[in-house]
Amino acid sequence: MEQLRLQYKLLQAEQSAANKRIDALKQKLAEKARCKEAPRVHPINPPCLETDACLRQTAIAYLKARKQGNASALSRHFAPDCNYQYANNREVPNEMVMNNIRELWEKWPQRSYRLLKVAYRDNHVELIYIYKYADQRNHSIQGYAKEKWETNSAGQIIHWREELHPGTSPAESAGYRLVPLNIK
Repeated sequence: MEQLRLQYKLLQAEQSAANKRIDALKQKLAEKARCKEAPRVHPINPPCLETDACLRQTAIAYLKARKQGNASALSRHFAPDCNYQYANNREVPNEMVMNNIRELWEKWPQRSYRLLKVAYRDNHVELIYIYKYADQRNHSIQGYAKEKWETNSAGQIIHWREELHPGTSPAESAGYRLVPLNIK
């Protein structure tokens, strides 16, 4: 009788261990199934010289459109809808973004920019530049700006934020690739 009880307990222990192994295998199988279901996403801006050149040209064209007040050219940098800081961090149509920028242009008709840095990590892009604005009465402001963009696969801005720094140039975010600007 004692021997049967011992065999019974041994079989229970083996069954418990087998159930744990089965559960672990089920978990691994479910994990692998999730990985297969999730499509492999290629980075929008892979870190390479071609991306560097493209983002450098984009940043130059963007600031040129801002300086010249070229709404048509600037509008193409933004997606049809954009989460925009000056719209209470809401997603708004491209036209609302442009209306806000036009108001800035009216207030500060004389504008100049000097690009200092472009940095990126996948679809997150940062522009750091010096800005100088003057109004009709020659009142002026100047400082450093750091724009933070999130872009879609077409390179259009879908999320836009700006930090203004009156005294010192901000740094790019940690882990971002810095684009060399001195290459033509």
